[in-house]
Amino acid sequence: MHTIAQIPCGGPLDISELLDHSISFLSESTSDLKACALVARSWVRPAQAYLFKAPKIMYSRDGTTPAVAWQRFYDAVHHSPHLLSYIRQLDLQVGDIYYETCVKICDLPFSHLERVSISGWSSEVGQLLRLPTLRRLRISSFWWGGPSRRAWEDCSLTIRHLELEFLPESSTVPPPPPRAAHIQLHSLRLESQGAAPYRLTQSLRGFDLSHLKALSIGRGVEVNWQEYGPVLRSIQSLDVTVEENQPLIDFTAFPNLSLLRLAVLQPVPPMVYATLSTIAPSHPIHTITIVIVRTFLIENLDVSGCKQLAIKLASLPMRSPLTVKFETHCPHAEASRTFAGLDLGDRHPLVSTVDDTWWERVVSSS
Repeated sequence: MHTIAQIPCGGPLDISELLDHSISFLSESTSDLKACALVARSWVRPAQAYLFKAPKIMYSRDGTTPAVAWQRFYDAVHHSPHLLSYIRQLDLQVGDIYYETCVKICDLPFSHLERVSISGWSSEVGQLLRLPTLRRLRISSFWWGGPSRRAWEDCSLTIRHLELEFLPESSTVPPPPPRAAHIQLHSLRLESQGAAPYRLTQSLRGFDLSHLKALSIGRGVEVNWQEYGPVLRSIQSLDVTVEENQPLIDFTAFPNLSLLRLAVLQPVPPMVYATLSTIAPSHPIHTITIVIVRTFLIENLDVSGCKQLAIKLASLPMRSPLTVKFETHCPHAEASRTFAGLDLGDRHPLVSTVDDTWWERVVSSS
């Protein structure tokens, strides 16, 4: 706590804590942060810390390509190594980076890198998986074979949050190597790009899921829930994309589930109603969100199915208060009219556009 006598002669903004807090409000504006770095010597460190916390590499207005921008990024941290200590997150689009630049970036001595997102793959990227500070990992266009499998054989055991988007051929390869069994995951998000479903018969077992709190099963992924009975008991947040011919989900297997999110294709699959019927009156669940998938026009909305869902949710014999939400790409007013006139009591659904930040919030609290 600073007293008046302790305030530096340069003014309140020479107090490092106050300066950091003030600059944090500009953390999303690269141009403002660059301007802050030119104000005074004492402003350089906090401005650089936010500039390099999660470098945003993309096409710029002056026509600079990502490949050139990544080369400039490497040059900056190579000539000013102290910048590496500020980097907490790295998003790599492997196809957008010159091969030589990618090799040099992955070989940098990151000291505080906690979060890595990789789209595409090259053998050099595997070095990032070994970082002892790594906690969150997201890989798109992924499969367990080839160079990516070798990377898992000596990956960091500090990974706690994992997101994988499988390639179509992933279903034909074996589960992760034995070392993965020692990775204690707190959240797991899975999706598949394939036309045929990716069946999780072994892959989930490849990790230590005894402390899993959040699970998201996206499109193209099939789970035999009965195979993972003990694992389901610790899950507090569950997100499932419901497609036709999927097996029923028995929520009695999720005794600690508090947040349920169902992404429902149109028209509403019948198994959704049977699945919701497994929620017992004593279940601790307090929020159910129904996401209406791929409906941008009100004319394409399964109005009858949505009304039935709302009625079903309103009639659940819950002992504790239950919040019901519907999310859609349709405009608020038009989507809200779908439920007009329904007698749903205190469970009349909240209607909003699709929330793309919900998983980030869940993982942050896991």
